[in-house]
Amino acid sequence: MFVKSLSLKMLMVVCLFSALPAGLYAAQDKLIYMVVWRGCEEACESFIEDVKDRNLAAKIVVKDIARDKTKLPAIIKEIKNAQADLVVTWGTSVTLGIVGPMAKQVEGVGKANTNEQYLNTIPVVFMIVADPIGANIISSYKATGRANVTGVRNRVPEKINIKAIKAFAPDFQHLGLLYNPQEANSKLKAQELVELAAKMKFQISVTPLTLTAEGELDTASLSSQLAIMKSKKVDFIYLGSSSLIRKSGEVFTRVALDNKLPTLSPYEHLVRKSNALLSVAARYADVGKLAAQQMVDILIEQKTAGSLPVKSVKKYAYVINMQVAKSLNLYPSVNILQYAETIHP
Repeated sequence: MFVKSLSLKMLMVVCLFSALPAGLYAAQDKLIYMVVWRGCEEACESFIEDVKDRNLAAKIVVKDIARDKTKLPAIIKEIKNAQADLVVTWGTSVTLGIVGPMAKQVEGVGKANTNEQYLNTIPVVFMIVADPIGANIISSYKATGRANVTGVRNRVPEKINIKAIKAFAPDFQHLGLLYNPQEANSKLKAQELVELAAKMKFQISVTPLTLTAEGELDTASLSSQLAIMKSKKVDFIYLGSSSLIRKSGEVFTRVALDNKLPTLSPYEHLVRKSNALLSVAARYADVGKLAAQQMVDILIEQKTAGSLPVKSVKKYAYVINMQVAKSLNLYPSVNILQYAETIHP
């Protein structure tokens, strides 16, 4: 299948889907732009495949900014000139760069940003955004507050992550959190967990990552940061929401394991292919399919994007790396094994 051959290193992918068979969607060819942060990964590929499976006559243009936000103004100009019918955005940074933050609140209600440097009329569907309300992209999940914006929620509520840790390790009392101070969603999630710690009565030690001048992970400092957490008697490490952490997950989880610290990751592949112990996560392929459903409501059903509630992934994958569990001498209970997927690398 063509979709499966997509390269994550592409700067632009253009997919042309065949015309509609008679009797299906009565719509002219649609132009859809997808603006992604770090290549066309699972959610992007799933969206494209779903559009193809629906036999919708559409041209999809995938623009990869390769973690470089300075590319966004030119892409916005291209989208406007092309008169795109819909734009799908991947990630908090991309979404904020495409639609802008909500304007200054008036009487507690955010107003849509009408700055012409952003997309204000072309429908936009966001996905892989950890906290769209906290990031000031929308005002609520039921009504986004912006006529041209809706999206998909994919992150597991942090309360569920903490409950998962407590179920796995009943003596859990102290969480160590690593976050990227240069990513809006990462900072927001750190703040959310600090507030949650007070409500759920656990201790939290929050550590911003040390970065190089280029914004990459300073791996030399990571060992000392985790050693300090170990000395503070942290029970579990949580890798906060961050594209940088996802990219550098192999290093994080290996160093954590070296320090005998179990890791909960929001990214399933760090359990399957690295040294994270536990993950409770939405599968990106499911996110892409939900984004495609939003697209159908907008382009086929002719609904206004802002009138559509933000969709939410309902099922999460609970995955445990049993080799890591053995190394830590920390095993899941029989009850957990009834619903978790165990990996034996």
